[in-house]
Amino acid sequence: VISEFAKGTAECDAAKQSLGDTCCYNYPDNPCMLCRSETEFMDLRALEEIDYNGESMTCFDLSKRLGPEENDSQMCTSAQKEHWDSCCYNQCTLCEGQGIKWWNEVEVDGEPLNCGELDAMLYADETEVGTENCTDVLSNYKGECCYDYPNDPCDVCTKEGGEKHTLMPNEEVDYEGSTFTCAEVNNFLSPFESSSDQCGEVKDLASDTCCFDRCSLCGEGARLDAEIFVDVDSEEGSCADIESGLFQERTIDGSENCTEARSLHYDACCFEIPSSPCQLCATDEYMHHTAEIAFNDDKVTCKSASNYLMEREETSSQTCSNAKATLGETCCYSICDMCGEYDLDWDVFVSFEGVGEMSCGDFNEYFREEAVVDGSGQCEEIKGEYFDTCCYQSPTSSCQLCKQGDKFFDLNNNVEVDFNGPTTCYEVANFMSRRTEDTDQVCAVTQTSLFDECCYEKCNLASEPGTYPDWAAEVEMDGNKATCLELEDAIKEAAIPKDSKDCDSLQQAFSPTCSYSIPENACDICPDNAVSIELSAEWNGKEMKCSDIKSRISSREESDRDVCKDAQASLQDSCCIDQCEVCDKSQETDFVMTVYHNGVTKQCTEVDTYFYEKSILASSEECSATKSAHSDCCYTEPETPCNLCKRGESEYFDLMGTNSVTYQGATMTCTEVSDMMFRREEEAGDTCSTAKEDLFDACCDTKCALCDGKGLEAGVKVSFEGRMMTCLELDLGLGPASIEAGSDQCNEIVSQHESYCCYEKPESPCRICPGDQTGVDKEAKVNYLGTETTCESLSNYLGSREEQQGEACRAASSDHAEDCCYERCLLCGDGKADWETFVTYEGQSVACGDFEWILRGKNIAAGSDQCDAVKDEFYDKCCYEPPDTSCNLCHVDRNYLDVSADIQINYQGSQMKCLNLYNSLFVREGAESDQCQAAKSNHADECCFEKCNMCQIGFIDTTANVYVDGNEMSCSALDMRFRKDIIVEGSTQCSEKRADYSDACCYTIPDNPCRVCPTGSDVNGEVSVDFYGEVKTCEEIGNKLALSEEAGSQTCSATQQDFSNQCCFERCAVCADGYNLNWEVDVEYNRAQIACGEFDNIIRGNAIQKGTQECSSLQSTYSSACCYNYATAAGGGAAAKTNLAQVVTTGFLNTNLDTSTLSPAEKEDAKTVFQNLIKNTLEREGVLPSGSMVTVTDIDDQGRVAYEIEMNIDDRAMASVSGQITSAPPETSTLGDISNEAVSAIGTTLSNPTLLEAISSEIRGEAPLVSDQTVADKLSSVSVTDFTLEETNLATAGNTEVTTTGQFNTNIDTTSLTTAQKEEAIDVLEDSLVNALQEQGVLSENDSVTVTDINDAGEVQYEVDLYVDPEIDTAFDDISSALVAELDSTLSNPETLEEIANGIREESAGASDPNAAEELSTADVFESSLLEEETSVTIRGESTEVT
Repeated sequence: VISEFAKGTAECDAAKQSLGDTCCYNYPDNPCMLCRSETEFMDLRALEEIDYNGESMTCFDLSKRLGPEENDSQMCTSAQKEHWDSCCYNQCTLCEGQGIKWWNEVEVDGEPLNCGELDAMLYADETEVGTENCTDVLSNYKGECCYDYPNDPCDVCTKEGGEKHTLMPNEEVDYEGSTFTCAEVNNFLSPFESSSDQCGEVKDLASDTCCFDRCSLCGEGARLDAEIFVDVDSEEGSCADIESGLFQERTIDGSENCTEARSLHYDACCFEIPSSPCQLCATDEYMHHTAEIAFNDDKVTCKSASNYLMEREETSSQTCSNAKATLGETCCYSICDMCGEYDLDWDVFVSFEGVGEMSCGDFNEYFREEAVVDGSGQCEEIKGEYFDTCCYQSPTSSCQLCKQGDKFFDLNNNVEVDFNGPTTCYEVANFMSRRTEDTDQVCAVTQTSLFDECCYEKCNLASEPGTYPDWAAEVEMDGNKATCLELEDAIKEAAIPKDSKDCDSLQQAFSPTCSYSIPENACDICPDNAVSIELSAEWNGKEMKCSDIKSRISSREESDRDVCKDAQASLQDSCCIDQCEVCDKSQETDFVMTVYHNGVTKQCTEVDTYFYEKSILASSEECSATKSAHSDCCYTEPETPCNLCKRGESEYFDLMGTNSVTYQGATMTCTEVSDMMFRREEEAGDTCSTAKEDLFDACCDTKCALCDGKGLEAGVKVSFEGRMMTCLELDLGLGPASIEAGSDQCNEIVSQHESYCCYEKPESPCRICPGDQTGVDKEAKVNYLGTETTCESLSNYLGSREEQQGEACRAASSDHAEDCCYERCLLCGDGKADWETFVTYEGQSVACGDFEWILRGKNIAAGSDQCDAVKDEFYDKCCYEPPDTSCNLCHVDRNYLDVSADIQINYQGSQMKCLNLYNSLFVREGAESDQCQAAKSNHADECCFEKCNMCQIGFIDTTANVYVDGNEMSCSALDMRFRKDIIVEGSTQCSEKRADYSDACCYTIPDNPCRVCPTGSDVNGEVSVDFYGEVKTCEEIGNKLALSEEAGSQTCSATQQDFSNQCCFERCAVCADGYNLNWEVDVEYNRAQIACGEFDNIIRGNAIQKGTQECSSLQSTYSSACCYNYATAAGGGAAAKTNLAQVVTTGFLNTNLDTSTLSPAEKEDAKTVFQNLIKNTLEREGVLPSGSMVTVTDIDDQGRVAYEIEMNIDDRAMASVSGQITSAPPETSTLGDISNEAVSAIGTTLSNPTLLEAISSEIRGEAPLVSDQTVADKLSSVSVTDFTLEETNLATAGNTEVTTTGQFNTNIDTTSLTTAQKEEAIDVLEDSLVNALQEQGVLSENDSVTVTDINDAGEVQYEVDLYVDPEIDTAFDDISSALVAELDSTLSNPETLEEIANGIREESAGASDPNAAEELSTADVFESSLLEEETSVTIRGESTEVT
């Protein structure tokens, strides 16, 4: 009928009016679904034929017919009750919650099917869960067909680093004798993690065939205009054709063809995607989509023009502004706004001409459809007629029809009343709550006049205090079965009131079935095991899943009831399993940590979920293997958790949560590290200390505070980075954004927003109701400065801003104290409330201590009837006078015993646990009171015991684990279990436990703890070693020795000898002894600027050893910038100037000492003796300047002692040797001369044709080592043909830097190289150039060479940086030579050598190790020499170092 008429015609409107009530319905809030109830959601047998109200239809037809009904309507619940069993079933799903390997082929009943077809067959056959067919299919095929969704799925065309190449789906690859398309290969990989071996193997095989770095005509950031036509090889073609051709020809991004295509067609075919697209119409406007306009010299619709502007124009562009100005009026409009700032009442119906009866809310749809423009005559006419009916201002606190005082009653929905005409109580209540304030007079009048007709207390089947309704329970009524929920709906529909005869009858008949109470000690049907999720059993005549039985019984039954005991006995074999768990019960499972399990990255707790879902037994091999592989998941909860940003006892810093750090080999945010430390580590533990040492500077600081020391205007809005936010949101965001206090960014933010967001806090905040016993009436309202507000809001406002003695506070107190203040009701007066005692108040169980807050929240005043009633009922139960000395039930015969917490006793006629009695006596009774003594006499023997002490001598090793009943647990957890299991001291059980576990769990602290590493060396904590059959870190070994072994013991010596070589190293220090580290100075490291302090942490974290080439390189590069001398440093800030030069010389002493049988620790003792003797001898001879250091670096098996001497040379030291220089020093060279000479040397060297050929040969020799074959081919025939020097720049800053740039020519063709290949070629050229210059002696280790570019013609651009001191003086060479000569002379003197030997033999008696002492006792020194070739001069900053 409707389709015959045009929209908007009179015929259409008449048809809609006459047929609308019959054909149309309002969408329900919760639509009825035939197979969905409050507790179940099942599948629909769509084609099943049924009879509904005498009509034959399918279940699908019935479900659709029920759609317009509410889910709790009578029609819906009746249909569900009648047809649930016929129409609804629980569908068997092959891979519930998992992915299907649809391509895998399996054989089902002799027929080949893929997994996708098998799953579809289950749906087609409407196979139910729990049927034999479902169980067979799942057990036989689930493993082959299902997979857990990976977190990061494998993709054959995703390269390392995340770069995505293009897949060619139809290309084919061969794998194990079969051919697959690339699309199939990619699908096969989807179940695997990108990090898995399977993913890597297949990608290696297929990625070259299936993937390529596709050339896109428009690249990133631009879009293709596919329909544009351009000239393609003298023929017309579209931009889409060009893009398709690039794909078909496998054109590589960056290739010559790609570059050519872009140069020819980019401008015509591509347009940049705007970052802020132009919107023709404002967001609150509508568009005349089909209106035609002139745009870009063409006639188009407004919609087309809008799409063009959004795709191509920025909001800030001139084109956008012009389009809005010229087209906005034609294309854009605002629909009529009926109510403006008021609310539109959707539930009110009006009669509107041409439409008929309609909701006020439907006006918006009408305005949109008819394009009724705001401000038009039609709009104003409609508003004038319907505004008062349809528009209203929402109440702040709405009127509730069935509320009297603080009590709410039930609404009798269907009763008809007269309220401005006939209506129902439901409609009246709905109208009043939407449109009327609860303080309006009309609210009170309506409540009074209609209460008796509309309001009542409904009959409640769960009427007893502490009981809850059991909606799913079934009852039988009039021969029919119904759920308690259906019975509840029937009571509500019939409006059966409380205390009526019908209610009493219903409660007597059905309350025991339809209500239950939460047990205090819930029943566990499998107390010693887990409940299987897969198994089913019969319970109360029904076959139910074991997990459902557990849920029902545990929520309803006490553990000591017969129902619970019967369930435990009958269900033990059918429901209970010894389920595998990742961690033992004594440990916690880390819910954040992820592990790689069954090819998928999971959280540790998800592994437990897997065990639960698969019913994996603890005795299975899978359980043992998984627990062993993922033991890192388990930890003992710390007693005092580690706070990463806490220093000392009370200094706390803010966490810079978003900063990234490397911890335990992984990149993590500081928030993640902090959470891990707090979750797993003790504050006093080594792991916590190490984490703080390594990460504090990177993660902890004082965050920027918007209103530091001031109050924050939390609700005020400001604009920050282009977005409106409250001051509170802005302040909270500064910490996670890692904005530090005092930074430029922080200061800028504070200066910009402080005046809007901050206010000065009062020193003595205003209280309009002063006094501890005086409260503020939260609900009372007053008029303050012309604005109505609550007393609570006024009190909070004045308290945050005004001083107690201020004028504003005194005025507010004077004006409003009478209205706002009252004396609070205190249940216990001056006494104390017993928090351990619970009472029932208003149907709820509450602790006595909570009454203070309950009474305060209800504004109950002292002396009121309500206050007196509460005191009369609860004072004796809840209140007591605290004793001076508390009664301790288990303080018996001067011994403090443990409490048997769970033992049940009868105390003064009441059943309670010993722990409850203990706590009650402690807070209520005095130690000498009669009640205390009587309780001890009657109950101490039952409740108290002396716990078995596992370690009679020594302490419990909290790091040790033992196996108890097949389960691993920590010794501290075992000791706590003694208390729980009530194992008594002196009992046979105690003796047995102590014999079994004390050796493993107990230790005594040694007087002189054993150290695994000798003095001067550190433990490399990250190294793992085989510690007598068990893998442990060196740090763990060191901790264990220090806690349990005496130095010099056989165990200590054996462990040192076995593990010191693997575990110990001399740490590389940035600064030498006598120098301080300047933490704040920035240096360049790995192409980033970092502070010297952070750089020092990197060296420590990487366990770089002293004396290694890496250590020497780092020290030579960074010590001058990062270190300053104690004596001469200015302190703080940047590194201070020093006039010291440093001379470092090395040499040997030849002795007859045999060290071949010495352990590393013993060898260290010998080195210390030689070190002290050499230093003492040189100081006595007067040739070692003050502050100098002697280090013996090695003693080999032949007794050759290698030593190093560092001398700090000041003015006095220079004067002492300057007289030995016979010739006058030459004139100091100028900086220009030195620079020119250095640059000239480079030019002369690199102009030598022979050297150029040598460079060429070296490059060709390096070529086969290059990983990229294309680059290798290019370099294999390289030739360097020419060299020139270009401009030279000179810069001085501490070190003088001479920078020169140059070029040399090669025959390398780079036109076909990618950017990455070109970079690799540059690296090879750079290394070859450095080697050539260093071999010629014109480039030092501190100088650097950088190849900056190589063009298509093979011309190589490079830069050389030389470091030259601006004040270098050749006199330093003479001074250093004199110092070295004097040392050589002294140490070559036979008398000196004999004196050193005598001193060694004398010192040997004091050596701690007997073997070392024996070897030293016969030591002899007979030769010494200095290595002149290792002495050179280097100038650093303002100081000179001679090496």
